[in-house]
Amino acid sequence: MNKRRIITIVIGFLFFSAMWIIHDSIAKNDGGFGGADQEKMMEVWQELITPGAEHKALDFFVGDWTTKTKMWMAGPGGPPMESEGTVAFKWIMGGRYLCEEHTG
Repeated sequence: MNKRRIITIVIGFLFFSAMWIIHDSIAKNDGGFGGADQEKMMEVWQELITPGAEHKALDFFVGDWTTKTKMWMAGPGGPPMESEGTVAFKWIMGGRYLCEEHTG
């Protein structure tokens, strides 16, 4: 076997050994994240994933828009290519992400 293969095997063994140790320590700790701790973690998680003021600031973009684009494909001295289109912005996934769909 070459050195690279031996190193890969050793790293793999160490990784799976560490995962096994972590798994055992969680299992011995009364099932890991159960009971009241899990409920508290879920409350904190819900607070963290709730859209906030930063999302509200993006409401300006929601709706349908017309676009006009210029591109200089022939270089700075050449004539620009122009195109027109539309874009629709809408909130998805409970207001967490702003989806942008272009046409044209």
